[in-house]
Amino acid sequence: MTAAESMALVQTRFPEVARALAGAAPPARVELVAGALVPTLRIDGVQLAGAFEPRAEAELQAARVPAGSGSATVYDPAQGAVVRALLARAELQQLTVVVLAPAALREVLQRPGDHDWLADARVTVRLPLAGDRPQGAWTVSPAALRLADARAEPLRDQIVLALSARYQAERFAEQDAELAARMAGNLARARLDGDVASLFGRYAGAHAVVAGAGPSLSDEVAWLRAQRSHVVVIAVNSALRPLLAAGVSPDVVVALDSAATLQEHLACPEAPELAERYRGLTSVPLVYACAVHPDAIGAWAGPRLVMHLAHPRYDAIAAQAPKGRVWSAGTVLHAAVDLAAQSGAAAITLIGADFGYPAHRSHADGAVGAQAVDTPSARMQTRDGYGQPLATDINLLGYLRDLDDWAQRHPGVRVYKRGRAGAAMVHVPFTEEQP
Repeated sequence: MTAAESMALVQTRFPEVARALAGAAPPARVELVAGALVPTLRIDGVQLAGAFEPRAEAELQAARVPAGSGSATVYDPAQGAVVRALLARAELQQLTVVVLAPAALREVLQRPGDHDWLADARVTVRLPLAGDRPQGAWTVSPAALRLADARAEPLRDQIVLALSARYQAERFAEQDAELAARMAGNLARARLDGDVASLFGRYAGAHAVVAGAGPSLSDEVAWLRAQRSHVVVIAVNSALRPLLAAGVSPDVVVALDSAATLQEHLACPEAPELAERYRGLTSVPLVYACAVHPDAIGAWAGPRLVMHLAHPRYDAIAAQAPKGRVWSAGTVLHAAVDLAAQSGAAAITLIGADFGYPAHRSHADGAVGAQAVDTPSARMQTRDGYGQPLATDINLLGYLRDLDDWAQRHPGVRVYKRGRAGAAMVHVPFTEEQP
């Protein structure tokens, strides 16, 4: 099929896709792989298919779709091999092809090749939709995970997280026994300490600022100081020292991590100026989960309130020491945001919630463990508030998308974000003004 025939088919059958192909910025570099058995493109350093066993590779990718499936989805066609492999199944009646990398597909279709799959009546080609996520029988062309355009990145992230879900589940399963033992060891303390539910509704109608410890926190503390008398500040444990150094005392501190090193975040600092400000926190509650290391809990000089996460892992201890439950999908920032909502806040502004490594930094200046981060090209990327690539990791990407989903599920709470150096979110707009 000629390039003109391929592009005409797309224009006739899938005009929205044709417009996306026409409007996509051209890749910086397009190469034909030398010595490949079939013509193989390399775009911006990413090879679209195997050079020597493309059919075997396509069959391996197609095997993610169970045999006998009547319908399936392919996330990006790359050079079309996995699409053709699935269409060879007689039982397949419907195949949706979602284009993640329009610029790459345009380069493919502009070269003569086996693009007859575009004419197959079973095939529908479309662009990503808002809220898209992998479901049903599906597979993906791996190259598209590196070449996805900005529109496709939220869906790309959901695909990556789905692909890693089994590994993540196994990793957390290995920690279950340790966490169960930690919670059992904290049971007596949990029964005696206060209940996070005492904070539910306390700040009805307030504007809450939830402070994470991302690098952009350093750029936002001046704004927070100016707003301090008008807002409720809920800080994650790692943000405590940077806030104190800036002269900001939080109203609530939230801790979730089970590592023993958490004690350093919560104990009185050695620096005299910080120590004086820390001693002023004796009325500030620490909200902690029962998996937190006992040494870290004991280091806090103020009141302590227990929260149980809204996760089956906490059901057993919640039955023995009933306390309020707070949502988190794995990070303390989630718990702090959900607590702000349950406290009655009408608006929540996130600061230091970067979910990536702005300026190659791990944390805000002065945070425990803050360090420079090597951000090689192999590291995953998302977009910052300026639309530029931002290096991140798969766990941070998962936390980002989970919080975005939370915001979508809570339309009654206005959630904003400051610090455009951090990752952009779909349902949490950036704001430079106090809401």
